[in-house]
Amino acid sequence: MRYSMTEHAEERAATRGITLEEINAAVSVGKEYKSALYGGQLRYYHGGICVIVRKSTNKILTTYRLNHA
Repeated sequence: MRYSMTEHAEERAATRGITLEEINAAVSVGKEYKSALYGGQLRYYHGGICVIVRKSTNKILTTYRLNHA
């Protein structure tokens, strides 16, 4: 993974049952969007997973599922 994860992102991934493989897939092959509200963030979507990354530090801020089970 070319990005590092913050403690918050690790906690959220664990509580939401999101694996590192899913995060890697979202960042590497997912579709990239610039955040409209916060210019310094990028969002990656792939397979129902959203990963939010801070552009300036290349850190994953949080991750979540789009469709909750």
